[in-house]
Amino acid sequence: MSRKAKERLKYLYVLILTGERVGVITVSVDDDVERKFRKLVAEKYGRIRGALGVAVTEAMKLWIEKVEREKK
Repeated sequence: MSRKAKERLKYLYVLILTGERVGVITVSVDDDVERKFRKLVAEKYGRIRGALGVAVTEAMKLWIEKVEREKK
Protein backbone atom coordinates (compact mmCIF):
# COMPACT_ATOMS: atom_id res chain seq x y z
CA MET A 1 0.00 0.00 0.00
CA SER A 2 1.36 3.41 -0.94
CA ARG A 3 2.22 6.08 1.59
CA LYS A 4 -0.61 8.28 0.36
CA ALA A 5 -3.12 5.45 0.75
CA LYS A 6 -1.89 4.81 4.30
CA GLU A 7 -2.37 8.50 5.13
CA ARG A 8 -5.93 8.37 3.82
CA LEU A 9 -6.65 5.25 5.85
CA LYS A 10 -5.30 6.99 8.93
CA TYR A 11 -7.76 9.82 8.20
CA LEU A 12 -10.54 7.25 7.89
CA TYR A 13 -9.65 5.66 11.23
CA VAL A 14 -9.59 9.08 12.89
CA LEU A 15 -13.12 9.77 11.61
CA ILE A 16 -14.32 6.45 12.98
CA LEU A 17 -12.60 6.83 16.35
CA THR A 18 -13.63 10.43 16.93
CA GLY A 19 -17.20 9.80 15.87
CA GLU A 20 -17.12 12.90 13.68
CA ARG A 21 -20.55 13.67 12.33
CA VAL A 22 -21.06 12.98 8.68
CA GLY A 23 -23.84 13.73 6.23
CA VAL A 24 -25.74 11.05 4.36
CA ILE A 25 -26.60 11.48 0.68
CA THR A 26 -28.52 8.90 -1.33
CA VAL A 27 -27.88 9.18 -5.07
CA SER A 28 -28.47 7.21 -8.25
CA VAL A 29 -25.37 6.67 -10.38
CA ASP A 30 -24.86 5.11 -13.79
CA ASP A 31 -24.09 1.39 -13.32
CA ASP A 32 -20.83 1.50 -15.27
CA VAL A 33 -19.56 4.52 -13.31
CA GLU A 34 -20.45 2.85 -10.02
CA ARG A 35 -18.76 -0.41 -10.97
CA LYS A 36 -15.54 1.33 -12.05
CA PHE A 37 -15.55 3.59 -8.99
CA ARG A 38 -16.01 0.70 -6.55
CA LYS A 39 -13.26 -1.28 -8.31
CA LEU A 40 -10.79 1.60 -8.06
CA VAL A 41 -11.69 2.28 -4.42
CA ALA A 42 -11.08 -1.39 -3.58
CA GLU A 43 -7.74 -1.32 -5.40
CA LYS A 44 -6.62 1.82 -3.58
CA TYR A 45 -7.92 1.18 -0.06
CA GLY A 46 -8.82 -2.49 0.02
CA ARG A 47 -12.26 -3.68 0.99
CA ILE A 48 -12.45 -1.96 4.36
CA ARG A 49 -15.54 -0.43 5.88
CA GLY A 50 -15.81 3.28 5.11
CA ALA A 51 -13.40 3.32 2.17
CA LEU A 52 -16.16 4.17 -0.31
CA GLY A 53 -17.21 7.16 1.79
CA VAL A 54 -13.64 8.44 1.96
CA ALA A 55 -13.32 8.20 -1.83
CA VAL A 56 -16.69 9.87 -2.46
CA THR A 57 -15.76 12.68 -0.07
CA GLU A 58 -12.45 13.16 -1.87
CA ALA A 59 -14.24 13.23 -5.25
CA MET A 60 -16.80 15.74 -3.99
CA LYS A 61 -14.08 18.04 -2.63
CA LEU A 62 -12.26 17.94 -5.98
CA TRP A 63 -15.50 18.73 -7.83
CA ILE A 64 -16.24 21.65 -5.48
CA GLU A 65 -12.73 23.06 -6.02
CA LYS A 66 -13.14 22.73 -9.81
CA VAL A 67 -16.51 24.49 -9.88
CA GLU A 68 -15.29 27.27 -7.58
CA ARG A 69 -12.23 27.83 -9.82
CA GLU A 70 -14.48 28.02 -12.89
CA LYS A 71 -16.59 30.74 -11.22
CA LYS A 72 -13.60 33.08 -10.98
